[in-house]
Amino acid sequence: MDKSKFKIRTVVVRCVIIAVVLMLAILFCTTLKYENMRTSEVISPDTLTVELGDGDEVLQKIHIDENEDTLYGFGFLYLDMNANPKGSVKVYAYRDGEKIREWVTPGEFIRTTECEYYRFDKPQPAKGHEFSFKVTFEGFGDIKPFKLRTGPSDVNEKALVNGTKSTGTLCYLNIYERVSVPQMVLIPLAVFAVFTGWQCIWHFFLKKKLNLGEEADFASVYIALLLLYFIFVPIQSISDEEYHFLRSYTIAHGDLISQVSLNGEGGALVPEAVAKFADESYRNVFHNGSRADDEYIRGLVIEGDQMREYGFSNTAINMPLMYLPSVIGIGLSDIFTNRPYIMAYCGRFCNMLATIFLVLLAVRITPSGKGYFKFTALLPLLMQQSVSLAPDSFIMGLVMLYIALILRLRFASDQGELQLKDYIILYLMTVVIVLCKFVYAPLCLLLFLVPKEKFGKKSRYFGAIAVFALSVIAFLMSWMMIIGQYNIKFNRSDSNLQIRYILSNPGKALGIFANYILDSGNYMTDLTGGNLGFSNIILPSFTALIFIVIAVLWCRKMAAAPVSASHASRIIPAIIAVMVYLLVGLSEYVGWTKVGASAIYGVTGRYFLQILPLILFALSGIEKDCRIDEGFREKTTFVSVMLNLFAIVSIWIYTVY
Repeated sequence: MDKSKFKIRTVVVRCVIIAVVLMLAILFCTTLKYENMRTSEVISPDTLTVELGDGDEVLQKIHIDENEDTLYGFGFLYLDMNANPKGSVKVYAYRDGEKIREWVTPGEFIRTTECEYYRFDKPQPAKGHEFSFKVTFEGFGDIKPFKLRTGPSDVNEKALVNGTKSTGTLCYLNIYERVSVPQMVLIPLAVFAVFTGWQCIWHFFLKKKLNLGEEADFASVYIALLLLYFIFVPIQSISDEEYHFLRSYTIAHGDLISQVSLNGEGGALVPEAVAKFADESYRNVFHNGSRADDEYIRGLVIEGDQMREYGFSNTAINMPLMYLPSVIGIGLSDIFTNRPYIMAYCGRFCNMLATIFLVLLAVRITPSGKGYFKFTALLPLLMQQSVSLAPDSFIMGLVMLYIALILRLRFASDQGELQLKDYIILYLMTVVIVLCKFVYAPLCLLLFLVPKEKFGKKSRYFGAIAVFALSVIAFLMSWMMIIGQYNIKFNRSDSNLQIRYILSNPGKALGIFANYILDSGNYMTDLTGGNLGFSNIILPSFTALIFIVIAVLWCRKMAAAPVSASHASRIIPAIIAVMVYLLVGLSEYVGWTKVGASAIYGVTGRYFLQILPLILFALSGIEKDCRIDEGFREKTTFVSVMLNLFAIVSIWIYTVY
């Protein structure tokens, strides 16, 4: 076939695919049950009702926001005190004292990680009417399995629990109406049009003019997608972002080691405006998405000397190095602004720039696994983390670059023995990665992929391995001594008690770890196409399926290449991946899980982003990328891009206010 005709056909096919994916994205937005509804802000939780069970009831009056004419329903927050309680929860809605709707939900189906929604059969006129809802419980027997979350409110009445005023208002929200259909069509259209337009400019004008190659193609795609994520991912809509902001802010102001707050958590004294900025993150945790007006946090200003002690135990023990990009951004912004909102976005931007630099450099210099790096970089979960204050993407970039350097030394036929600069670079990279997170310490075993002859004498080889290993251990022990001295610990657990529990109940501990290992498939699914945001922005299940298919195809292509590598090219990545996986589970079990709990708490798919390329190498072996045809590489990147555009639209519809 003529080459020009083939290119035209390829362009036409891709345009059709883009149109189909766009239509699917619009259909997704318009057919959601609750997630495309416009809601009021949820009341931030800070207290709980008493334990609730049979015979208890809670009554809450609903405040209708100004200029709202219609009420479609409401939602509120539960907290279960007993796993999968057997019984029923009944919710009644009232207008002007008359019951208009009743819902009955089995206790085991009540959601406690986000709002439980209750929608009317038809919209209710709101002007001039009073609304309320009542929650009752039956069939739970002697146990009282629930509490309801409450919080402060200037406009709402306090909840009545069994006829007595509670300490706060139930954390509820109102469902007002759907996002307008024109908006649900135009925003996805704009996202796809902007990206497609940029790619047309790139391929038909800039690329030819600048005579750039395939790596530049990936850079044009990767950077454009990240900018779209940067625009569409709201601040404080990602797990623990407020705590990452607090840690970055305090490091930028010289507090490298977090102090201990009065209640024993790691934390610091921060300006009142910074504390209020962090407080507002709770409004997003329990939403289906992050539906909140940023006007309040945009207006926060650091002024005066009013300070507040703020605990952020889950990031207080993190090593400062992992926050380097966000610290630079926040530190620079502190020169020209006193608004935490702007500081947070500057930190985000620098984190994104650092990730872009590291990922693109790794893709450029590695002789093997370019496709694996691109595949990992384009996962929606990592894309989201890359535009946040979370350090995951920065660490991922460092790991990619480290792997690329090792593989470059492995395949460098034109290089003799390692020079002093090679040792220094490898040593610094090893120490930096381990200083970011100790669970990635096994990555130093990648040094065994460098042929022994590159070290010259055997004594140099084993000497280098020993120096690297001892340095890693020394740095880790030093940091453990530092955080031990400051008594920084999580408020959910006690590491010392957990260790004693494990030693006294080895059978139970092994059973819990066995379940953790069996859950590895779920973590991998979560990694490739799981939920975004606070795990409350739900991507369609086909996202994970398609990414897994792409990964399998890549492994198959690599494995089908003529094998010239040793078995070590599979065994070493596999050993490292398993060790990191076990260390993640152990650290979460000892440091984050409550003593005596039946499962490891806090593990999510994003913890395994850094070992995903190694898992793929373990499956396929390590071969040079020149054996993989260009057409396959382009097609897999194109499919990944389509999934990311769909994810961006999903983020928008879940977070539009």
